[in-house]
Amino acid sequence: MADIAITTTQVVPTTDRTQIFSGKCGEAITIGQVVYKKAADNKLWKAIDTSAAAAAAVGIAISSSVAAEQDVSYQKGGTITLGAAASITAGAVYVLTDTAGGISLEAERNTGDYMTYIGVGNASNAIVMPTKGPHATGVAHA
Repeated sequence: MADIAITTTQVVPTTDRTQIFSGKCGEAITIGQVVYKKAADNKLWKAIDTSAAAAAAVGIAISSSVAAEQDVSYQKGGTITLGAAASITAGAVYVLTDTAGGISLEAERNTGDYMTYIGVGNASNAIVMPTKGPHATGVAHA
């Protein structure tokens, strides 16, 4: 599946500060990547749809880290602008992909991918995420 292209300098988080969280990362993370909190170490890692645990995304990174143990901020819910390169389609459903931290259209899912709903595109190159954050179903695509 083809991930959307995200230009890190064009990522603009919500103005709703109740949707912004932070934590220590377990690896390098780039702005715009989807992250999850690993139960084994309680650190943020790039989410991926290849296992139910790694697909349990908590949000989209709004800051970067170059190595493990650094603080990373992420947006849990609300509108996040991903920039012109993302070519977001208004009304389209966006999901986690099998590329660590990646986002793509729901229609591009593969058999065996664990479904994690990220949000719906709007007309401003942004995705509107559910208020409670990305929704991981724990169910693999047939």
